[in-house]
Amino acid sequence: MFKSVTIKKNVIDNQAITNNYISDSISVKRNLINVIHFIWTGSLNGNLQIQISIDNQNWETITESTTALNGVDGSGVVEVVTACPYIRAIYNHTSGNGNLKAHYAGTTRN
Repeated sequence: MFKSVTIKKNVIDNQAITNNYISDSISVKRNLINVIHFIWTGSLNGNLQIQISIDNQNWETITESTTALNGVDGSGVVEVVTACPYIRAIYNHTSGNGNLKAHYAGTTRN
């Protein structure tokens, strides 16, 4: 019988943002469902996105994961179901500044 295990990790730990930002990659090799919860404060304007990779070097953006930040505090959750073994979060800065947090949770079966 399989046992479900939830893995949790901070992806971005209250980072002060004034420019583009790329998180460290997360190994999701055995995970069935992957979720990243973003929380931002300040006057950030730009886009949050999720990228996937098969080799942890070459990255592709999941365009459906784009979350627009419009200068006010907010939060958002992106669910990623992928066969790729690595994911990461990116922020494409347009203007403003503020703080960004991102928390990861993934469910796997042992």
